[in-house]
Amino acid sequence: MRLGVSIQQILDANPNINPLNLIPGTNISIPLVDYSDGTKKIYNILGSTTVLSQQQTDNITRWRYNIIKLANDNPDSIIINGPILEKQVCLTFDDGADLVITPKVLDLLNKYNVKASFFFTGHNVDKYKDVAIRANQEGHSLLSHSYYHPNFAKEGLDYIKREILMTEDRFSQVIGKRPAIIRPPFGSIDDRVLSAFRETNNKAVIWSIDSMDWAQNISKDNIIRNVLNNVRPGDIVLMHSYSTLNLILEALPIIILGLKNKGYKLVDIGELLNIPIYK
Repeated sequence: MRLGVSIQQILDANPNINPLNLIPGTNISIPLVDYSDGTKKIYNILGSTTVLSQQQTDNITRWRYNIIKLANDNPDSIIINGPILEKQVCLTFDDGADLVITPKVLDLLNKYNVKASFFFTGHNVDKYKDVAIRANQEGHSLLSHSYYHPNFAKEGLDYIKREILMTEDRFSQVIGKRPAIIRPPFGSIDDRVLSAFRETNNKAVIWSIDSMDWAQNISKDNIIRNVLNNVRPGDIVLMHSYSTLNLILEALPIIILGLKNKGYKLVDIGELLNIPIYK
């Protein structure tokens, strides 16, 4: 990012440019945007690795372009990052709960006195109730990641709404709260998915930094670099807390201490965004 302008904004100002085939020396226009109030800026999504195939990398690039465009068009419904004027960051963990990684993540968060946000599936909340109850009691925010982790963009409106409401019901039964925030599996949103979120009174929270801890064969150092080398005020960091991702347990202490050393306060989604996260 240069001059406070995201890649998305540059692409929007240059509709004839193919972001997957930029040629050195191409003349482009850079728009002037006023973000002085710190509330309007949508970050470009950062995080990379060389362990992915070219096709996977292209798919991620395309998804990032599309989701930021959708967020720009629907700023009240899709959130990529928080306000940019305060040095606050939110660590988020998807796909729990489980009996292996999530409890150890909770141990580390307690050790370093950090509050985070967990996007749990309804199925796992039902299966691992004690872990969900613990996370809630320790002051972390527990938010919806669907019930069975489907790709919403491949499902019908009624199915999506049923998934959302099933998840809310399970959260309510286990922790006594109904989430008003959802992170769709795979970050997959289109107009139909967005309609389902609106009809169930949910906002979508995506992420502005992908640690890429999910990538097969990624190194601990790559995960750490993706966060510490890219961090900006208001970033929402994507990580995961399920049983096959031991590397996050090695990376997390270094990430937490690195962010604190850079002067960042680590907060949950509710504090970062200053919006109600439960109904």
